[in-house]
Amino acid sequence: MAISIDNKKNMEIKEILKTIDPKEFDGHTEFPNLTLEQKLIWIMQISLFVFEICNSFFKDQNLY
Repeated sequence: MAISIDNKKNMEIKEILKTIDPKEFDGHTEFPNLTLEQKLIWIMQISLFVFEICNSFFKDQNLY
């Protein structure tokens, strides 16, 4: 079952991303210091995020 987001949701995500300060991605999360469970949760969440964005992009481009 593929997860998809509609264009409205896609635009909402893009608007939210525009409001995020770049320092949020500077590595200050101290990933190496997270517990194994926290690392797995983080990886799962970022994987889902990337999948949803890529899926939305490809659908918008009619690539599949």
